[in-house]
Amino acid sequence: FEDFEVSFAAKSEANVKDVPTWRIGDTWVYETKFDVAGLIQSANVSASIQTLTGDTTMEVTDIMFETILGVQTLVYELTIEGDYSSGNSGATLEGASGRLEIEYDGIDILRASDLAVWDSTFTLVVDFAPFNIGFLSQELADITFATIYEPPREKYDFPLRTGDQWTSTYDSATNVTGTSDYFDPTTFDSPFVEDNTTYQVTTDGTPLEDGDSPSYSGCTDSHKVNSWNNTGTTNGFEWYCDSVRSYAWYRIINPAGFQIDWLLKSYSPVDSSGGNPSSSPGIRNSVIEVVPEFVAILPNATEEVVGHFTVNTANEVGKNL
Repeated sequence: FEDFEVSFAAKSEANVKDVPTWRIGDTWVYETKFDVAGLIQSANVSASIQTLTGDTTMEVTDIMFETILGVQTLVYELTIEGDYSSGNSGATLEGASGRLEIEYDGIDILRASDLAVWDSTFTLVVDFAPFNIGFLSQELADITFATIYEPPREKYDFPLRTGDQWTSTYDSATNVTGTSDYFDPTTFDSPFVEDNTTYQVTTDGTPLEDGDSPSYSGCTDSHKVNSWNNTGTTNGFEWYCDSVRSYAWYRIINPAGFQIDWLLKSYSPVDSSGGNPSSSPGIRNSVIEVVPEFVAILPNATEEVVGHFTVNTANEVGKNL
């Protein structure tokens, strides 16, 4: 009943990372690098644009049940917002120098049991200010990408171990809508067909790519997960950081021709203390943990299940939740 095939598994059980838990209000802020050179090239537009930069905020805004393939499934709603700019005179469009800006608004729906992606929707609004003059700004595009995966696409095969490799198989479709004076957004549509993505945990340690690292300093024990589409072309990578319950660095290479790098700047978990947004999550103040007596049991067997409720690491006994 699983939606992936394990091709290879590491033998060592050391340094294993398991499924994290999120809470409404958990927030990550990422330094962002947005490269649209490929998108411009595919649109045959006379332009040159520097990599856009800015910040992206990701926040858990809901935890809810959704019916996925007929099964009631607990999911997280993750809201993603960002604003990016080429800087003054960082872009040239049809001979005019100026400033290019992109606004990103998205919502991802992730299965809580393994952070697999079920639904991903985001909108890009692109504006160009010729000669860096704001009131001359013109909208170049307003495009929405909506992608569904059934079953959800499993980016992480928890528990993560260096050397693990797996393939997530699913039916997927992308619907692209919106307007642009320079290209037809619907050319990026893809029909609902069977697809797959292959992943491998290739290394662990501090995230490092081309001499660069995230400014967040508490992810020295991360796992790099590379991904490839069904033709063997790279989709990018994620440096998963267990201490922040998500990735420290995520590079996505979109078929539409753009690349986004998200590098962690800060992590602010709710109901936590003793942390530092730029280096440590601290500890959750209130934690409920349910522990079965055995890892696995025979059908119809009996086992003891113990629940622990702690506040600031101290056991709470006989208290109403």
